[in-house]
Amino acid sequence: MRRGRLAGAAWFAATAWSAAPPQAAFAQSALEERVSVEAPQPPDAPLPVPRIGSIDLAIAAAYEHNPQLLAQRAQVRAGDARYAQARALYGPTISFSGTYGYALDSVDVRPGLTQRSSGWSGTASAVLSQPLYTSGRLRSGVLAAEADIAFRRQSLRLVESEVLLGVYSAYIGVRRDRELLRIVTENLDLLRLQLSQSEDRFGVREITIADLDQVRARVGLGSANLESARASLSVAGGRFLQFVGALPGEELAPLPAGAPSMPRSLEEAYAIAERESPLLLVAHARERISRAQVKQARAELGPTVSAQGSAARGAVQPYSNDLNQTQLRGGVTISWPLYTSGLNDARIRETEEINQADWRLIDQALRDLRAEVEANWDQHVAARASVEHLRAAVLAAARAYDGAVLQERAGARTTFEVLDLLRDLLTVRSQLVAAETSAELARYGLLAAMGRLEAPQLVDGVVPYAPGDNLQRVRTMTDAPPITPMVEALDSIGIGRNTGPRPYRDPAAGIVPPGLATPADPATPTAD
Repeated sequence: MRRGRLAGAAWFAATAWSAAPPQAAFAQSALEERVSVEAPQPPDAPLPVPRIGSIDLAIAAAYEHNPQLLAQRAQVRAGDARYAQARALYGPTISFSGTYGYALDSVDVRPGLTQRSSGWSGTASAVLSQPLYTSGRLRSGVLAAEADIAFRRQSLRLVESEVLLGVYSAYIGVRRDRELLRIVTENLDLLRLQLSQSEDRFGVREITIADLDQVRARVGLGSANLESARASLSVAGGRFLQFVGALPGEELAPLPAGAPSMPRSLEEAYAIAERESPLLLVAHARERISRAQVKQARAELGPTVSAQGSAARGAVQPYSNDLNQTQLRGGVTISWPLYTSGLNDARIRETEEINQADWRLIDQALRDLRAEVEANWDQHVAARASVEHLRAAVLAAARAYDGAVLQERAGARTTFEVLDLLRDLLTVRSQLVAAETSAELARYGLLAAMGRLEAPQLVDGVVPYAPGDNLQRVRTMTDAPPITPMVEALDSIGIGRNTGPRPYRDPAAGIVPPGLATPADPATPTAD
């Protein structure tokens, strides 16, 4: 099971971005150094995607070029081909074989007398086989193929959610680290100004060498923080390239406010997730596959009826084509396993237990889904509440620092007290960035868990990938009219179709995690 990915990605950052414009001067340098090494390109190599400056362009680029997403689409098309293979078994099979060769035989008739025969000859034969009734073996195979298609399509939605959540995380991460770099740079500039002023004051004996060393130590720490911030920005740029397939632009536009819309309550989020989440729908599709396999195993107990015909022509003797014979055969064959030493019963028990396991995994998927929805909801609510407090704290810390600087000049504050207040200002500004990022990541993590993080719904103009188009092209390409519909109808007797989704059997299915009661986003319209 894929657990913790969507919820874990919501805490991708230890710190976050704010609405202030990013520092563009250093934004690309570290990442550009990593990708600037030129390598020979084949003549037909695709052109690189231009720099990305908005979340809409990032989503569109990932939706079209992300290798993980493209690979999963190929898996969906492979499932369509499996369905065509399953239907092909309804039709006839014809095989042909022919030989032409030389034969030499030598036989001792009596001592001293040997009889030899040699020559060239040829034979040709054709065999036709047509299943008429298989007790549902073929029908259950088609049902399994249909369930496999549903499984692959929901897996594609799951991968798309993961990729797009990675795009949002990378985009927000670059904005976050650029803002943190700006904050750290401003803090270092203030420390260096403080150091310059302290050196002047030390020259006239207003402060001691201990006061001056305190400032020097903070400048060294600030320089180390700057290097760390630069490294974090470089890593964020690499993650951006990983998911989007392009470098971030020198300026990244803020995420659109209030879009996409959030549910008004946690109960509404649960209802949408249980209806649309690919995580839960994948579990249901997997159970339908194993349910069809149970039908296949049970069908092995019944008879099979098939029509067979053959035609052959060849030489009477293997030494010459002068004399030939022709054979035509046809008939109906009935095969029924009466005793297999318990093999078929054992296979039935195996498939039934596998289906029971898949049924139980539906209950587990529901637990996982609800936990993921609640975790992202609570993180979003808590982070948004923290943002309001931290914004007030930033203003207070800035006023405290500015006042302390004036008091230090008047002799009412020590250098150590001023440095502490500057450190507090740096800490609270960084925590504000962290809270803002956590709120955004939890927002998109919740949408991903609900099954609402899909590119065509997020960005106007993105052409949705339609997996049904390929199935429509291949679903009847192996049919042999009118034989296939007739055999399909006959083999469906007593088999039918897979029924709807299994009911939940987990006693905890009726218990809904309460979560935090604060509305997630009252300013935005309902998700429906």
